Amino acid sequence: EEELERTGLAEAFAALQYDDDPAVTMNENKQKGTNAFLDGKRNQANNIQYFRDAVNHYYEAIAWANKIEPLESKQEDDDNNNK
Repeated sequence: EEELERTGLAEAFAALQYDDDPAVTMNENKQKGTNAFLDGKRNQANNIQYFRDAVNHYYEAIAWANKIEPLESKQEDDDNNNK
């Protein structure tokens, strides 16, 4: 593990963990949730499935939001590793 950190491979492997940036995926799911909610409001039959889909997309967006690492935290870690 120390060797991975020393050589910079730890960051490379972390980047491979997700196909897209978690922030991008979070925003995509948030937009899908909003679209599903609006579809549910527009649907005259008031199909509850639209609202269930919206909740599921929002839930997934929250899960991705928890995977986002603040830039300040990342910079502090880099500064501490360079000392």
